[in-house]
Amino acid sequence: MTETVAAPRTLDDPLKDAIRKAYTTLQANTPGFSTRRSQSQMIGVVSRALSKSGGVGVVEAPTGVGKSLGYLTAGVPIALASKKKLVISTGTVALQSQLVERDIPNFLKATGLEATVALAKGRTRYLCTRNAAEAQGEGSQGGMFEDDAPLFDRPLAPIEMDIAKRLTDAFTGGSWDGDIDNAPETISPGLRSRITTPASGCAGRRCAYSAQCAVLRSRNTVRDAQIVVTNHALLLSALSIGDSDNGQPLIAPPSDMLLVLDEGHHIGNVAIDQGAASLALDEMAKRTGRLQILIAGAYRAVDKDRLGNLLPNEAIEVASNVAKQLRAFRDHIERVWMPAPADEEPMWRAANGRLPEAWREPIEALADDTRSLYNWAHAATAQVAKGKPDDAARERLQRNLGMALEMIEQQYNLWQAWRREDKDGAPPMARWVTATRDGDLVLHGSPVSAAHVLRKLLWDEVDSVVMTSATLTGGGDFQSLAIDNGIPEEAEMVSLSSPFDLPNQAELIVPKFPVTP
Repeated sequence: MTETVAAPRTLDDPLKDAIRKAYTTLQANTPGFSTRRSQSQMIGVVSRALSKSGGVGVVEAPTGVGKSLGYLTAGVPIALASKKKLVISTGTVALQSQLVERDIPNFLKATGLEATVALAKGRTRYLCTRNAAEAQGEGSQGGMFEDDAPLFDRPLAPIEMDIAKRLTDAFTGGSWDGDIDNAPETISPGLRSRITTPASGCAGRRCAYSAQCAVLRSRNTVRDAQIVVTNHALLLSALSIGDSDNGQPLIAPPSDMLLVLDEGHHIGNVAIDQGAASLALDEMAKRTGRLQILIAGAYRAVDKDRLGNLLPNEAIEVASNVAKQLRAFRDHIERVWMPAPADEEPMWRAANGRLPEAWREPIEALADDTRSLYNWAHAATAQVAKGKPDDAARERLQRNLGMALEMIEQQYNLWQAWRREDKDGAPPMARWVTATRDGDLVLHGSPVSAAHVLRKLLWDEVDSVVMTSATLTGGGDFQSLAIDNGIPEEAEMVSLSSPFDLPNQAELIVPKFPVTP
């Protein structure tokens, strides 16, 4: 049987007609709509980029061009025709709200196009009904094992417990969707941390409260939507770790995304932050040293001789060795650098990212042992997750293992960044050390260029991409942007003119400052 191969996507005549129809209908049904040459040019660039797999368009569109209508006019018809998902990623919450609450609904209403829309946010933006129940006293706030420290520094005040109950009632009663940003009650920072959960502490569909989970409901809506609005950080996180639930991607497979990066000038810094790692030596040594009880509990729960190819005593020994090596590494640093008491922000930088040769051996040892511990934690988490969904103790163990895995992964990422050999001719990894007020030493590693990260996650993986912002160039030159962000050479890059007659309509006033700003 011959397999049918889909024809490459192109900007054919029917698709051009659909885009023209959307634009003319938008113009006819929008009071006061005026045709702008720059906006028409933008529609053309977006159409050419999103209509073919591998297409990339970069548009600098000054204020007043109408960027959102520009990429919606081309993007929505193309997404509907190709049955792919239009993903709009922004740098600020304000623009996300504007798109979901105003721009997209108004566009769909004016054009008569029908598409479902969803806003994708991270877990900590939603109520966790399990944690909210615990906050009301229905569950234990202590650790799973007797020797564990409490999860939180202080108990909730009665008024906070009442708020947690009212929020839970509003969510389960259907009057609120669980979105913390739109909560019907004022939520203090302390309470917020108690009624939400990060990825490391989430048991997903194995949670006893999964049937009433705001996150799972939201993600189902996102997966079914034809237009998704999200933020740069969540987008890159989903692409980098394949963030998924029950085997399904958080937003969409990269090959099914038609991606618009609005406020695209932010994406480089977000990508650098995604590739950065840090490690507080004393804190991590203490936390790693306390893993012994959790390790023993994992073996008891799964009734297996080996996890991650390690026997119980071997896993405990690896954790103990990592903790000892973290404490010892402080001595290596202090032979090179001692923070001066007068320094307000003590910092040591590795010149050109090159660390002292004497550090190489302990770094390699820590990287290897941390990898072994990471593999163990990953295997233990997977095994424990196979238990019965209604086993509360096992679920608690899974949550603790998830948080341990996140901690170990943080260490693993730092040591990988410090052991990695920088390629000749490529920007080096930045490596530095800071000191906290309580005397702990924090190790840092970060890429200095977003090019590698974005090339790996976006340009080589996502079906087609448009980047736009009011400020992308330096004097109309895209060279610096292209180098810093790894933009493909074949990308179409256009700097549009402002629709305003700024020399005659605007006045630049520079106030007299008493000091240099």
